Amino acid sequence: MDLNSKFKTTNIVFFIFVIFVILHSLSYLLYIDFEHVKIFKLWGETTSKSFKDQKICELYNICEGLSNNWRWKVWTEEDGLVEYAQVFILICVIFYLVFFYTKLKTFNLIKFFILIEIIGISYFFFEEISWGQHIIKYSTPDFMKDLNHQGEFNLHNISSIFNELPRNFIFIWCAVLGPLIFFAKINLGKINLIILPNKKLILLSLILLSLKILETTISHFNLIDYTKTIPQDENYSFFVLFWRILSLEFIRISELYELMFSYYFLWHSIFLKSELKNFKDWRI
Repeated sequence: MDLNSKFKTTNIVFFIFVIFVILHSLSYLLYIDFEHVKIFKLWGETTSKSFKDQKICELYNICEGLSNNWRWKVWTEEDGLVEYAQVFILICVIFYLVFFYTKLKTFNLIKFFILIEIIGISYFFFEEISWGQHIIKYSTPDFMKDLNHQGEFNLHNISSIFNELPRNFIFIWCAVLGPLIFFAKINLGKINLIILPNKKLILLSLILLSLKILETTISHFNLIDYTKTIPQDENYSFFVLFWRILSLEFIRISELYELMFSYYFLWHSIFLKSELKNFKDWRI
């Protein structure tokens, strides 16, 4: 199987997984808000019995102890399904890049870039698992509890400098730079290879851009009026429901972004190593 076929195959597997967890979580929203609509009630009941428990816990404000709910296990819990998927992909990327780095014969621009990328993605990886806390389950030191918003042993919950700044940089790298140099036909020589080793990555970039544009548009124009989201209310607007679904409010969209970032890094690394063979002075 050639590289293009592998890319198509992994895309199918990856996006089937993404669509599955999104649709499964959507059934939660529809079941909770439209239990009187038979098709939504049936959908919710057949996808997860814990939806009923979640509805009760929200009604009586006792959700803190409920850890068996689908949405909690997939999107909310720190060691949920989506985060495990991120961690698995990041581990693959780190090992791949380290192997890639050791095969480069001379220390040049590309080797320096790979080194920086290994450091950056390793930071991403260890922050995701709170430097092993989610796996080993050790207690957070007292000095960190006072600084960390969630009482965890990581940096990204301390300040936006360690969270929003790296996240925005990663978003620009994954979603903006590739399409920019491709569609604007910017020629930066070998830098183009580092930024966009294969134009197929633009597909992933455009998906990320679409998510961000949609999220920003809905937020900026206040397209969701939560005073009209109660089904029993005669003023309820299905137009509002449409925007609620498009906004993906029923998942943690930040987790979706991070999953997409991880997947992008994986294929960026694979394509970069493959395309590098075309440059004689950068041969592996």
